[in-house]
Amino acid sequence: MGKANKVHTPVPVDPTAWMIDNDVANFLLLHQKEVLYMCMLGYTYLHGSKVFAANQNVSVSYKFVSMILACTGGGILVPIFINSIPVPMANDAYPIAIATSFAIHHYFPIVGEVVKLSPMVNVCVLCDDFFEPLESLEKLINSI
Repeated sequence: MGKANKVHTPVPVDPTAWMIDNDVANFLLLHQKEVLYMCMLGYTYLHGSKVFAANQNVSVSYKFVSMILACTGGGILVPIFINSIPVPMANDAYPIAIATSFAIHHYFPIVGEVVKLSPMVNVCVLCDDFFEPLESLEKLINSI
């Protein structure tokens, strides 16, 4: 009645774990709030650049409303139609990012000139245009 020898089986290693355990995945999945806010500000700044370039000789209030509509896109009306919460109400930081981007465009227009002249800054701002699909992906993952 002796004890049987225990056989140690090796734990299988997941060969795809590197896809989730790296800095790029953390950025793309928006795990940190700082990355989320940075992408949100870059996204609203990019849409503000489009609004301010297209509307040179209009009132400030028209630019502000145009910027809100450009930044939220279908994020106000579409959720109402499908009985969901509109984007500015679902994320409290989004209206703050829109207001901050508007203030930068309105009070510091030189920042837009720097973005246009510097290829590195321009690429960073354009890469933030991927924020909206990433945010949708994050909401989808969190709902599962």
